[in-house]
Amino acid sequence: MRWVIPCFLLAGCSSDSYTKMFDVPAPGGAYVAQAESLNEGTLGSRRYRIFIESADGSARRQVFSGTNGWIAAPAWQNRSTLIVPFCFGRIVSVESYLPWKGGDTVRFRTSTSTLIHVHVVTAPDTVIAGVSYCRSDEELPVIREKVTG
Repeated sequence: MRWVIPCFLLAGCSSDSYTKMFDVPAPGGAYVAQAESLNEGTLGSRRYRIFIESADGSARRQVFSGTNGWIAAPAWQNRSTLIVPFCFGRIVSVESYLPWKGGDTVRFRTSTSTLIHVHVVTAPDTVIAGVSYCRSDEELPVIREKVTG
């Protein structure tokens, strides 16, 4: 009987659906990166996931999931490269290469590709192409709406 009250308290603080945090269209508008979060309750656990969806809604794929930590709005570096700022958390999964044409050529050593690439930034105050990610002075995200799933 003494376990009933703590169970109700934990259950009462959990959310069973993800909440939309960000919708970030790619340059040119062919794709949208969507970030969502799920508050798991009193113990402070929070889950995050990011999807990339085609603008016409014909294709959607989860490209990132993680727990706890801090996430900021994903940023498109160009039409083929998505950067996910995620600091002080645990990365559960990343799909870093999608078989979808992004539009800009990405070069690495002797390889080139126009397919979409996803890069996760985890180090505080990382600067990529003059843009700072995982800044400690960055405002916390505002959660907008519930998403079932």
